[in-house]
Amino acid sequence: MAEIGRRFIYGLYDPRNPKLVMVVGETSRTIEQRLSVYLCQAQRKRRLDRRKMPSEFWILKLLDAGIRPGIRLLATTSDKHWQTSERRFITIWRRKNPTLLNKHRGGNGRDVGPVKLICDKHNRRRVLLPSGQWLCHICARNRGRKTYYKNPKASHDRHRKWIREHPGYTAKIARRWYKKHRRKSIEYASNWAKMNRRQFNATMRRIYHKNLEKSRAYGRDKYHAHKLGLTVVQFRAQLAAA
Repeated sequence: MAEIGRRFIYGLYDPRNPKLVMVVGETSRTIEQRLSVYLCQAQRKRRLDRRKMPSEFWILKLLDAGIRPGIRLLATTSDKHWQTSERRFITIWRRKNPTLLNKHRGGNGRDVGPVKLICDKHNRRRVLLPSGQWLCHICARNRGRKTYYKNPKASHDRHRKWIREHPGYTAKIARRWYKKHRRKSIEYASNWAKMNRRQFNATMRRIYHKNLEKSRAYGRDKYHAHKLGLTVVQFRAQLAAA
């Protein structure tokens, strides 16, 4: 956990070129937590199609290439001097790296701006707790709990162990799915046996476009029937009679 009254100046970098810092920032959390917030926020903005910062475009580009950005500690400072320290490191790295992604000169963090009311991790509204923290109800509920997502392999091993100890669980899920989709599964298997994959995909595309044309025609007839105060059946009967 981060210490109270401490601020950390960090730098984000591409693991393929770890000597070159691309983003400089400050946080009162641990730098690993700050990196997690960066990743969650960039992916959330992509999912919601919202405006992204240059640093978020850079992070998404790395993630698309299968690379997780790295983060390292540049300096440790106090609540009183973090603005000056952040400006100094941004100036230093802008001289070393003209493509630094920081848009501002630094020192304009949350302490001099409005509090974020929406949680970046869970997309829930934050509330002010008696401890003075702004957290959503999920973050507040998970405080102090042991998290397993930091070690995905250990979590996967525990899951596989549970599956081995409950041999009927997988079969139960399979039976439930087969009962629900039995007719579609048999029809799909029979169609697959009759034709090769390319013919089957072409047939399914023709069925899709045929149904799409039917739905569009129904929508047009419904629109004109509503304007005339008729039902779709009455409107189509009038067209057939005409």
